[in-house]
Amino acid sequence: MIKKREDGTTYYYYYKKKVGRPKKRGRKKQPKKRGRSWQKPWDFKIVRCTFNKQDEFVGRFHDLGEVEQARKILEEENNKVVLPVKFVNSSRLDSVDRYNKTEFVCEYLILKKIRKEEDKEVVKLRNEYGRLIEHTTNSDKWNIYDKFPCIKEETFWVYGFNPLNGRKDCIWIYNNMIIAEFMQDNMMVIQVYAYKNKVIFRYDATRVRFVICKNNQDAIRLYNKLDEFVADNKVRRCYFIGQLSSYSEIGKKIINQLVDLTGWDIKKVRQKYT
Repeated sequence: MIKKREDGTTYYYYYKKKVGRPKKRGRKKQPKKRGRSWQKPWDFKIVRCTFNKQDEFVGRFHDLGEVEQARKILEEENNKVVLPVKFVNSSRLDSVDRYNKTEFVCEYLILKKIRKEEDKEVVKLRNEYGRLIEHTTNSDKWNIYDKFPCIKEETFWVYGFNPLNGRKDCIWIYNNMIIAEFMQDNMMVIQVYAYKNKVIFRYDATRVRFVICKNNQDAIRLYNKLDEFVADNKVRRCYFIGQLSSYSEIGKKIINQLVDLTGWDIKKVRQKYT
């Protein structure tokens, strides 16, 4: 760049250009709020609790309309259960219950977001006896709005399958231990017994299979449900004999068949719980 002095002479003028983007002029822009301005807040959520401890998150919802839709779906799933879980194995709990008669407690909780002071009020809901009981949580952000039961399908240990990840429900037992046997031999006679915590199937008095339940009451529930299936479908040559005695001649014979099948000690075959 050429410049002139006062006396008329010229000279070259050099300047260093600044590096970087030019400085912005005017008012600074306000930061945008996160989320969509048109979106409703999530005021409700549903969780599943087993023995008063959350073990599954079901979903979150904007309003009671969405909650009722989700509730209807969950209640329809409850209605599909054929034989619900009633007892729990005591080894899953801290308390000791030798005969596994601890009743299973599982329910869905509808939680409401605490946005106002009035939302912190303790909610009273009716228990199974119709009494109003206070329901609280250990959260300072969510409060209980309502609850309804969660019904699970009971599964059983069929001897010959893995007792943990190979458990079967009553529909499978009916189809595979009664119907499938008749499909192989339609002239077969099946006798079904309830024995302590077991349901025993005897085929033509020569072969046995059995199912192990948590306790005697579970065995009776499974026995009665299978009896209903057989009666409703008019299955012939399948007889439900009732309780098996350890001291009768037929009882001793079947117990010996179980010992030969499993290789277990006779005390283990006779025990009342798993």
